[in-house]
Amino acid sequence: MDHDLDISLLRTFFTIAVTGSFTTTSHRLFRTQPAISLRLKRLEDIVGFPLITRGMDGVALTREGNLLLGYAKRILSLNDELMGKIRTASHEVVRLGLPEEYTAFRLEKILEAFAADCPDAALVIETRTSGDLDNALREGRLDVILDACPSAPAGNGTSRRIPVGWAAGEQAALPRHDEIPLVLPAEGNLYRRMALSALAGVDAAWDIVCTATNWATAGSAVLAGMGISPVCLDMMTPGMRLLGEEAGLPALPDLWLSVLCRTRAPSAAVRRLQELLEDHVMEAGARSRPQPP
Repeated sequence: MDHDLDISLLRTFFTIAVTGSFTTTSHRLFRTQPAISLRLKRLEDIVGFPLITRGMDGVALTREGNLLLGYAKRILSLNDELMGKIRTASHEVVRLGLPEEYTAFRLEKILEAFAADCPDAALVIETRTSGDLDNALREGRLDVILDACPSAPAGNGTSRRIPVGWAAGEQAALPRHDEIPLVLPAEGNLYRRMALSALAGVDAAWDIVCTATNWATAGSAVLAGMGISPVCLDMMTPGMRLLGEEAGLPALPDLWLSVLCRTRAPSAAVRRLQELLEDHVMEAGARSRPQPP
């Protein structure tokens, strides 16, 4: 015999007990009276006892019916509470894309504000190369991206020119012109292409001593004195210094840091994330920038 209680049967029993009427119960639950009677009979078969008696004065609960009534109320209350939470817990998913070299991007204040302003939104953060970010945005796989590119992009976003230079550890010796140790991102990365293109235009030799897939790792190698790395000035950290012409290094071209959104009519959560990123990008650009010695 099945001893699991059916929520719909409990609700039928509870409504009959509270209203004292099969007719009223049928109206409230949008069932015919025969269907209500059948549901009560099924519940009585499960518990193994009569629960309600009918007489001239209406319905009355049996001893087992009175025992079940209190439990039915609690079970139905928990069921309704759970279903209400499940229905309201479906988050909008906002997908943010960052360049690989920006895995160390300072997102704490942005994420804190986004969580406070959009509590019903879930955030997915992905890191990719700049080219992959553009494709993912175009194909609708990302909602907002922070992108770095050689020129100001056309689109519905905010852009800022960012200087790029050579970063070295504070205590590292100046690189020899005939053997420049390089810490570079992986193949396909914009900063890698910029660095190698600039070095190819001068009379210098270099050695790639470390390849890293993100700036956090590359930055550690630079701080350890392994070599120098191309970096936008936003990503300079304590313990690093900027090298310039005094080290015999070629100048690196500026980049454009852009916040781009997939659609012209974004949801409120996507629009809020875009605004927070734009504010941060412009605020970072207004700060004082370190200069080569």
